Amino acid sequence: MHIVERTLYELVHSKNPGRICVAYSRGADSTALLVALTNVVDVKRILVLHANHQLQANSGLWEKHCIEHCNQLGVEIEVERLEVSEKGNIESTARTKRYAFFSRFLDNGDFLLLGHHQQDQVETSLMRVFQGRGLIQMSEQRPLGKGLLARPLLNFPREKLVDYLSQKNYSWAEDESNSDQSFDRNYVRSTILPTVAVRWPNYAKALHRVIR
Repeated sequence: MHIVERTLYELVHSKNPGRICVAYSRGADSTALLVALTNVVDVKRILVLHANHQLQANSGLWEKHCIEHCNQLGVEIEVERLEVSEKGNIESTARTKRYAFFSRFLDNGDFLLLGHHQQDQVETSLMRVFQGRGLIQMSEQRPLGKGLLARPLLNFPREKLVDYLSQKNYSWAEDESNSDQSFDRNYVRSTILPTVAVRWPNYAKALHRVIR
Protein backbone atom coordinates (compact mmCIF):
# COMPACT_ATOMS: atom_id res chain seq x y z
CA MET A 1 0.00 0.00 0.00
CA HIS A 2 1.37 3.41 -0.97
CA ILE A 3 2.11 5.74 1.95
CA VAL A 4 -0.56 8.21 0.78
CA GLU A 5 -3.16 5.44 0.85
CA ARG A 6 -1.89 4.16 4.20
CA THR A 7 -2.23 7.62 5.73
CA LEU A 8 -5.86 7.88 4.65
CA TYR A 9 -6.60 4.30 5.68
CA GLU A 10 -5.27 4.92 9.19
CA LEU A 11 -7.22 8.18 9.52
CA VAL A 12 -10.53 6.71 8.39
CA HIS A 13 -10.24 3.48 10.37
CA SER A 14 -9.10 5.21 13.57
CA LYS A 15 -11.79 7.93 13.51
CA ASN A 16 -14.52 5.97 11.68
CA PRO A 17 -16.40 9.01 10.32
CA GLY A 18 -19.89 8.72 8.91
CA ARG A 19 -19.84 10.26 5.45
CA ILE A 20 -16.49 11.34 4.02
CA CYS A 21 -16.66 14.51 1.95
CA VAL A 22 -13.75 15.50 -0.28
CA ALA A 23 -13.04 19.05 -1.48
CA TYR A 24 -12.08 18.48 -5.10
CA SER A 25 -10.67 20.99 -7.59
CA ARG A 26 -9.05 18.60 -10.13
CA GLY A 27 -5.58 19.82 -9.12
CA ALA A 28 -2.82 17.36 -8.25
CA ASP A 29 -3.32 17.51 -4.47
CA SER A 30 -7.09 16.97 -4.38
CA THR A 31 -6.87 14.38 -7.18
CA ALA A 32 -4.29 12.38 -5.21
CA LEU A 33 -6.48 12.64 -2.12
CA LEU A 34 -9.59 11.43 -3.92
CA VAL A 35 -7.91 8.61 -5.83
CA ALA A 36 -6.16 7.31 -2.71
CA LEU A 37 -9.37 7.48 -0.69
CA THR A 38 -11.31 5.44 -3.24
CA ASN A 39 -8.64 2.73 -2.89
CA VAL A 40 -9.09 2.35 0.87
CA VAL A 41 -12.78 3.20 1.48
CA ASP A 42 -16.08 2.01 0.03
CA VAL A 43 -16.91 4.65 -2.60
CA LYS A 44 -20.50 4.73 -1.32
CA ARG A 45 -19.23 6.53 1.79
CA ILE A 46 -17.61 9.31 -0.26
CA LEU A 47 -19.22 12.58 -1.38
CA VAL A 48 -17.13 14.88 -3.56
CA LEU A 49 -17.71 18.65 -3.31
CA HIS A 50 -16.58 20.94 -6.12
CA ALA A 51 -16.78 24.72 -5.67
CA ASN A 52 -16.88 26.54 -9.00
CA HIS A 53 -15.84 30.12 -8.21
CA GLN A 54 -16.63 31.24 -11.80
CA LEU A 55 -13.60 33.52 -11.78
CA GLN A 56 -11.73 31.99 -14.73
CA ALA A 57 -12.78 31.52 -18.33
CA ASN A 58 -12.22 27.76 -18.03
CA SER A 59 -14.13 27.28 -14.77
CA GLY A 60 -16.93 25.50 -16.63
CA LEU A 61 -14.42 23.12 -18.19
CA TRP A 62 -12.92 22.38 -14.78
CA GLU A 63 -16.39 21.62 -13.44
CA LYS A 64 -17.01 19.25 -16.34
CA HIS A 65 -13.67 17.47 -15.75
CA CYS A 66 -14.49 17.00 -12.06
CA ILE A 67 -17.89 15.49 -12.82
CA GLU A 68 -16.45 13.16 -15.46
CA HIS A 69 -13.63 12.00 -13.21
CA CYS A 70 -16.02 11.30 -10.34
CA ASN A 71 -18.23 9.30 -12.68
CA GLN A 72 -15.20 7.24 -13.67
CA LEU A 73 -14.37 6.58 -10.02
CA GLY A 74 -17.99 5.81 -9.17
CA VAL A 75 -18.32 8.52 -6.50
CA GLU A 76 -21.14 11.00 -5.95
CA ILE A 77 -20.38 14.68 -6.59
CA GLU A 78 -22.13 17.93 -5.67
CA VAL A 79 -21.22 21.14 -7.52
CA GLU A 80 -21.85 24.69 -6.33
CA ARG A 81 -21.41 27.71 -8.62
CA LEU A 82 -20.36 30.49 -6.27
CA GLU A 83 -20.99 34.19 -6.81
CA VAL A 84 -17.69 35.88 -5.92
CA SER A 85 -17.24 39.61 -6.40
CA GLU A 86 -14.03 40.61 -8.17
CA LYS A 87 -13.75 43.64 -5.90
CA GLY A 88 -11.98 43.67 -2.53
CA ASN A 89 -10.16 40.62 -1.17
CA ILE A 90 -11.15 37.98 -3.72
CA GLU A 91 -9.16 35.21 -2.00
CA SER A 92 -10.85 35.78 1.35
CA THR A 93 -14.34 36.09 -0.11
CA ALA A 94 -13.93 32.95 -2.22
CA ARG A 95 -12.62 31.02 0.80
CA THR A 96 -15.55 32.08 2.98
CA LYS A 97 -18.14 31.09 0.40
CA ARG A 98 -16.33 27.83 -0.38
CA TYR A 99 -16.28 26.72 3.24
CA ALA A 100 -19.92 27.72 3.71
CA PHE A 101 -20.77 25.43 0.78
CA PHE A 102 -18.74 22.58 2.29
CA SER A 103 -20.27 22.92 5.74
CA ARG A 104 -23.83 22.50 4.44
CA PHE A 105 -23.12 18.87 3.62
CA LEU A 106 -21.58 17.92 6.96
CA ASP A 107 -23.68 16.18 9.58
CA ASN A 108 -22.64 14.92 13.01
CA GLY A 109 -19.74 12.50 12.65
CA ASP A 110 -18.96 13.47 9.04
CA PHE A 111 -15.50 14.42 7.78
CA LEU A 112 -14.44 16.92 5.15
CA LEU A 113 -11.01 16.07 3.74
CA LEU A 114 -8.84 18.69 2.02
CA GLY A 115 -5.72 17.99 -0.02
CA HIS A 116 -3.47 20.70 1.47
CA HIS A 117 0.16 19.55 1.51
CA GLN A 118 3.48 20.65 2.98
CA GLN A 119 4.04 23.52 0.53
CA ASP A 120 0.54 24.86 1.21
CA GLN A 121 1.36 24.87 4.92
CA VAL A 122 4.58 26.83 4.35
CA GLU A 123 2.89 29.33 2.02
CA THR A 124 -0.02 29.94 4.39
CA SER A 125 2.22 30.40 7.41
CA LEU A 126 4.48 32.87 5.58
CA MET A 127 1.48 34.84 4.35
CA ARG A 128 0.22 35.14 7.92
CA VAL A 129 3.64 36.38 9.06
CA PHE A 130 3.71 39.01 6.31
CA GLN A 131 0.19 40.09 7.32
CA GLY A 132 1.37 40.53 10.93
CA ARG A 133 -0.79 37.69 12.26
CA GLY A 134 2.09 35.53 13.54
CA LEU A 135 3.52 32.15 12.62
CA ILE A 136 0.23 30.29 12.61
CA GLN A 137 -0.05 26.91 10.93
CA MET A 138 -3.08 25.41 9.24
CA SER A 139 -4.72 22.96 11.60
CA GLU A 140 -4.68 19.26 10.79
CA GLN A 141 -8.21 18.97 12.16
CA ARG A 142 -10.88 21.44 13.29
CA PRO A 143 -14.66 21.63 13.55
CA LEU A 144 -16.60 22.74 10.47
CA GLY A 145 -20.36 23.00 10.60
CA LYS A 146 -21.65 19.87 12.31
CA GLY A 147 -18.65 17.82 11.20
CA LEU A 148 -14.88 17.88 11.22
CA LEU A 149 -12.42 19.29 8.68
CA ALA A 150 -9.21 17.29 8.24
CA ARG A 151 -6.03 17.81 6.22
CA PRO A 152 -4.38 14.38 6.18
CA LEU A 153 -1.68 15.26 3.61
CA LEU A 154 -0.02 18.21 5.38
CA ASN A 155 3.20 16.26 5.99
CA PHE A 156 3.60 15.32 2.32
CA PRO A 157 5.58 17.43 -0.16
CA ARG A 158 3.67 18.07 -3.37
CA GLU A 159 6.20 15.97 -5.30
CA LYS A 160 5.11 12.88 -3.34
CA LEU A 161 1.49 13.40 -4.42
CA VAL A 162 2.48 13.93 -8.06
CA ASP A 163 4.60 10.78 -7.91
CA TYR A 164 1.63 8.84 -6.53
CA LEU A 165 -0.62 9.99 -9.38
CA SER A 166 2.06 9.08 -11.93
CA GLN A 167 2.32 5.58 -10.45
CA LYS A 168 -1.46 5.20 -10.69
CA ASN A 169 -1.57 6.71 -14.21
CA TYR A 170 -4.00 9.44 -13.20
CA SER A 171 -3.88 12.90 -14.73
CA TRP A 172 -4.78 16.23 -13.15
CA ALA A 173 -5.28 19.82 -14.27
CA GLU A 174 -3.33 22.94 -13.36
CA ASP A 175 -5.35 26.05 -12.49
CA GLU A 176 -4.29 28.79 -14.90
CA SER A 177 -5.00 31.39 -12.18
CA ASN A 178 -1.94 30.08 -10.29
CA SER A 179 0.18 32.36 -12.48
CA ASP A 180 -1.76 35.48 -11.46
CA GLN A 181 0.56 37.22 -9.01
CA SER A 182 -2.07 39.71 -7.95
CA PHE A 183 -3.08 36.96 -5.49
CA ASP A 184 -0.88 36.90 -2.39
CA ARG A 185 -0.45 33.13 -2.34
CA ASN A 186 0.65 33.03 -5.96
CA TYR A 187 3.21 35.77 -5.31
CA VAL A 188 4.65 33.86 -2.37
CA ARG A 189 4.67 30.62 -4.37
CA SER A 190 6.12 31.85 -7.66
CA THR A 191 8.35 34.76 -6.63
CA ILE A 192 9.46 34.53 -3.00
CA LEU A 193 9.89 30.80 -2.45
CA PRO A 194 11.83 30.02 -5.68
CA THR A 195 14.33 32.71 -4.70
CA VAL A 196 14.64 31.22 -1.22
CA ALA A 197 15.10 27.74 -2.72
CA VAL A 198 18.20 28.87 -4.65
CA ARG A 199 19.98 29.65 -1.39
CA TRP A 200 18.32 27.08 0.89
CA PRO A 201 17.11 24.08 -1.21
CA ASN A 202 15.65 22.30 1.83
CA TYR A 203 13.74 25.34 3.08
CA ALA A 204 10.33 23.62 2.86
CA LYS A 205 11.25 20.81 5.25
CA ALA A 206 13.01 23.23 7.60
CA LEU A 207 10.12 25.71 7.69
CA HIS A 208 7.59 22.92 8.07
CA ARG A 209 9.51 21.63 11.09
CA VAL A 210 9.61 25.13 12.66
CA ILE A 211 5.91 25.70 11.98
CA ARG A 212 4.96 22.44 13.64
